[in-house]
Amino acid sequence: MLERVFADARESVARGRAAASGATAEVVIAEAVGSYVDFLASRPAFVRLAEWEALTGGRFFGETPPHLAFVRDGLAAIGEELSRGTLRPADPAQILIDVVSLCFFPLAHADSLLKVLGVDPFSPTFLEARKRHVVDLVVRGLSAGGAGGDAANKPAEEN
Repeated sequence: MLERVFADARESVARGRAAASGATAEVVIAEAVGSYVDFLASRPAFVRLAEWEALTGGRFFGETPPHLAFVRDGLAAIGEELSRGTLRPADPAQILIDVVSLCFFPLAHADSLLKVLGVDPFSPTFLEARKRHVVDLVVRGLSAGGAGGDAANKPAEEN
């Protein structure tokens, strides 16, 4: 089941990248974020399964090559976009962690924090606003005038 879900995720990201081919960094990021949020929102069972996997020590996600391929695809896409030179240098792994966290957290915590806030993270209005918010944060953070010191701009292995 996990292999099928991650294959769907890879296809979703590939479609987003193809749709944004040759576009500005903001459009590329928007397509990637939109595809990922749509993927997660359409699979609440996957979100719960991923949370369970984290709570039980990551027994399955880390052992199955298709799952690792999804992460490698994400890193490669971010690395390609950063290499175009329109964004400030940054660690692709950190960017991937940021995007996954910003997109995943609201859906994973629909029954806890977001319920207390009175927010339905699966509503179309929330999902569209979330996509715009994440894209804005990432684009502003990676723009030439974005915040962050020298350590924030170097890949993790250099820090």
